Amino acid sequence: MSIFSKLYWKIKGEKIKLFYGKVKKEALKLSFAVVVAESLMVGGFYFAEKYGIMEYFKPKTVYIVNEAHAKTITEAPETTKIEDTAPASVESIADTIYTLESSQGVNNYSKCAAIGKINTIGYGISGGKYMCFKDHAEEMKVLEGWITEKRARGLGDTELLCLYSGNNYKLCK
Repeated sequence: MSIFSKLYWKIKGEKIKLFYGKVKKEALKLSFAVVVAESLMVGGFYFAEKYGIMEYFKPKTVYIVNEAHAKTITEAPETTKIEDTAPASVESIADTIYTLESSQGVNNYSKCAAIGKINTIGYGISGGKYMCFKDHAEEMKVLEGWITEKRARGLGDTELLCLYSGNNYKLCK
């Protein structure tokens, strides 16, 4: 090996040592910054929980009452149980479902809305499949047919509503 070759490798080795020293110094700075940032995040979350700041980020449920204004409440309003002794009309049950499922058309199923149709009664939405209707009259006709069919099998009003909702309405609990 010539003297130039030895000198070349000696310079290369010194460059590598210098580069390693700079990288190590930067890596230590970065790891310290990460530890400080994580400590600040955890500490901030602790104080937000301790002093109730997180309550501002919790969603509030808004229920529309028969008046012309919205009212924010923390719990769902009490529902009255429908007595099975005096069956309600098919239209009345259909309107109840329409109200409970979409607040009387305020909430439309998003996949139906995306294709310019509606489903405000929650009918046929399960197992990855969904049914959309061209208008409200069509969906109410289908719903009234479903109610008539279940009544013919002997279901009362409360049983019918609980079956339709999958026991999700408050009167089913």
